[in-house]
Amino acid sequence: MKKLAALAGIDDLICFSLYSTGLAMDRLYRQALRPLKLTYAQYLVMLVLWERDAITVSDLGDRLFLDSATISPMLRRLGARGLVSRQRAAEDERQVYVTLTPASQALRAKAVAVQEEMNRIPCKRPDVIELKRRLEALRATLLQVPIAQTPAARRQQHDPRGLDTSLRDERNTTSTGPGHARAERGAIGSNAKGVQRQASSTPQSLPVVASGRRRAQRVRS
Repeated sequence: MKKLAALAGIDDLICFSLYSTGLAMDRLYRQALRPLKLTYAQYLVMLVLWERDAITVSDLGDRLFLDSATISPMLRRLGARGLVSRQRAAEDERQVYVTLTPASQALRAKAVAVQEEMNRIPCKRPDVIELKRRLEALRATLLQVPIAQTPAARRQQHDPRGLDTSLRDERNTTSTGPGHARAERGAIGSNAKGVQRQASSTPQSLPVVASGRRRAQRVRS
């Protein structure tokens, strides 16, 4: 009988740590955002617009690591609530600008309360700042890895029949970002459209398996 290759458990995987942490964060934001009647993904859209009003859909998508096909349904729902408006640019009808409304400006005051509530989570600020820096470096590294270089894709190049449906679906849909609605949660952080120019610092290698019991596998940038 052929001996099976060693397989890491979920507690040894950094991807599971990120995923489960995202779920825990989602649980807190779901409660905090209830007065605003926003999902986490919609909340992120509003934060970008509160930073910079009258932004194009494509620029908004780049800021949130989303493509227009994913972000457009969210904008339609926000528009139905009277929180945003969309208008095509006169100079180029392919460009659609998203702007805030008086209702969304009033909602901003409630958003301040959300951040104040999240800031009360008992975490040491220096640790959180350092964690954020490391996560952004990890994100930059992952976004620079061509899909063709993943192990599953390399196996497919050698044997096109070797990549089964489950692997193909996993490669196309896996995401670790938090969000209230399942479709929106799966979209956050999963699309690399136009974000490589945002990557600043990229470490030479990062561990994929975090366990000290076996040699860490590494992703080369």
